[in-house]
Amino acid sequence: MPIPREQFDKEGDQTENQILEFLKQHPEEAYECYEVTKGIGYPKLLIAMPDGLGIEGTLNELVKKGLVDTKIIDGKSRYSIHRN
Repeated sequence: MPIPREQFDKEGDQTENQILEFLKQHPEEAYECYEVTKGIGYPKLLIAMPDGLGIEGTLNELVKKGLVDTKIIDGKSRYSIHRN
């Protein structure tokens, strides 16, 4: 069912908000993508999808926005809430 454009423009992305809330609750830890996916209660199949969709794509967008930090450690990308 469609929603009004005003509501669309006003509301933040639900997945981004869930990821940020999860990482804010655990500021002293860095997670692999599948751990974030599990932490926010999403099915594992949403980790990586074509065209940058899915949780991995959303995490990378949050990195670009400066809200999440990422590093490759032991060959695995890990994500943590950005610290000022």
